[in-house]
Amino acid sequence: ITLISALLWPSLLTYSLACIALLFALIMLKWSRLLSGSLLAVAWISLFCHQLLVLTPDNTSKLPSVRGEIISLVYRNGDWINVDIRLLSDYPINFPNKYLRLRWQTEQKVAIGEVWQFTLAPKSITSVLNQGGFNQQAFLLSKHIIGKGKVHSARRLSVSKGLRGHLITQLRQVVADMGNGDLIQALMLGDKQGITTEHWQGLRQTGTGHLVTISGLHLSVLALWVMGLSGELLARFRPRIGLSNRKFSALLALCCCMLFAYLAGLSLPTQRALIMLFMVLLLGLLKRDASAFERLLWALFIVLLLDPVSILSAGLWLSFGALAIILYLAQKMPSLPKEMSLTGRIRQRLSMLWQIQWRLSI
Repeated sequence: ITLISALLWPSLLTYSLACIALLFALIMLKWSRLLSGSLLAVAWISLFCHQLLVLTPDNTSKLPSVRGEIISLVYRNGDWINVDIRLLSDYPINFPNKYLRLRWQTEQKVAIGEVWQFTLAPKSITSVLNQGGFNQQAFLLSKHIIGKGKVHSARRLSVSKGLRGHLITQLRQVVADMGNGDLIQALMLGDKQGITTEHWQGLRQTGTGHLVTISGLHLSVLALWVMGLSGELLARFRPRIGLSNRKFSALLALCCCMLFAYLAGLSLPTQRALIMLFMVLLLGLLKRDASAFERLLWALFIVLLLDPVSILSAGLWLSFGALAIILYLAQKMPSLPKEMSLTGRIRQRLSMLWQIQWRLSI
């Protein structure tokens, strides 16, 4: 609650005041956990933002130079492209990750995962302040994009060496001649740069553009399929009394989701969904008696601890809000009597699903 209230603060604490608040939080822990936790939240979001909003170029010339890894090709128009880069440093720990959105005129072949040295003209992120209008500053900050820039010159330092970059290159060659190869690549690896104008128009008109943005929907579907299929195979070929098969299925589902999230680029929405799934499976494996709402709050706590500026993201509110509505309505639904027939059970389940869905849609 304290972190979310930061949306209404006139300003964050300075670095020195945040350190003082952190010290008082440790002192107050013995007397009041509530006050200590609130002070910790105030200090943490202030320190996090001070660390996030620092950009240290590699030189002090008029046009700064930065080293970054290309993580996304946002837009292409002729020889002009917009790219998102992750800033790299010589320090082993780079927390939190910082990104820049660059506009670049180049005829070179640019691939995700490559590392470049950019000389650029930096540009601050501005936004209109119309009430209810789109807030570009909050949108980009929620993605850890701390600035923009126009590339004056660039030099490739290394080609893509990771598994994801290699798979994107190979898959692009395989699906080049397929009718829907661009959508297949977007769904499998989160690479949307190849989606044609016609397909984008169709996604916008049908309201299904979110389907090619890898998030909790894809991870939950994958987890359910893996758990269902592995559970069925284990029950047939390795029957066991107890929960050992279910634990193995849950761990296998979690590993598959982690691999899929990595291949999709580990965007912030994907990370949030992965954390939520991890908390649900972990508390289940530990046999901890936790209600659905308690697991949801644990997931929210971990997400805000790792990324407090995610409160600026609409995806955070939509995902946790939707889950809260589903859990609340599911608890209000009457339980099915044991003597009910199979047809009656199916009809009742469909009715319950419909009641949840129309409320969720509103």
